[in-house]
Amino acid sequence: MNVHISTEKILLIIILTIGAILRFYNYSGWSLSNDELSALARLRYPGFFEMIENGVRLNDMHPLGVQSFLYVLTHLCGTSEAVVRLPFVLMGIASIYVFFLIGNKWFNTNISLLATTVFAFLEFPILYSQLARPYSPGLLFSLLAVYYWTKIIRHDSVNLPSQKKRIMNYAGFILSSVACMYTHYFSFMFVGIVGLCGLLLIDRSQLKWYLLSGVLMFVLYLPSIKIFIYHFSIGGLGGEGGWLGPPKSDA
Repeated sequence: MNVHISTEKILLIIILTIGAILRFYNYSGWSLSNDELSALARLRYPGFFEMIENGVRLNDMHPLGVQSFLYVLTHLCGTSEAVVRLPFVLMGIASIYVFFLIGNKWFNTNISLLATTVFAFLEFPILYSQLARPYSPGLLFSLLAVYYWTKIIRHDSVNLPSQKKRIMNYAGFILSSVACMYTHYFSFMFVGIVGLCGLLLIDRSQLKWYLLSGVLMFVLYLPSIKIFIYHFSIGGLGGEGGWLGPPKSDA
């Protein structure tokens, strides 16, 4: 049986393959950065909740998501460069594909392939895919949130998606947005802006479900709300003389 693969699919496979090679190339061949070492140092507590209190709430300015993930990963697999960075490299590669899916929905396949090629080969996303920090997962979850948000916003009143597909779209939007909220405060802010924009674009028949998805996001974020409030109340690390002081009024 002959299997026909379109030119577009072949090009996408090539882009993904080269993008993956560039992200895997020497990813474990250079020593951990100070940023990564700082995160690993803040894992050295006798228990998970002690790590959350001392390694996240008191001595960090990031949400608990990536630090919690690193805690589990390093306890199971060790702290070598290859082990610690591998999940972040994989998320960087997955971001290329999600980037393509968004471009394909917003424009067309040709434009999406061109944009994805640029994204896959740029040094900036390659470098930050190799760091065991919130940047690679923050990018992936932000892209996933936009992808599912797009599927919700482009609600066609003539060709309605099935109930199952609609639920899957909302579930994907909620979970990816919550993942953003737990990953980095900038990705938190990003999905907040995306969500607010959706209020202007959503089909009125979907508004109650869209608002309910926002409520569910807030509920799922409640376990971290005390950390969020504390971080934004102090505004920096180490006080006035610390390495990350609170912003001044002219910031």
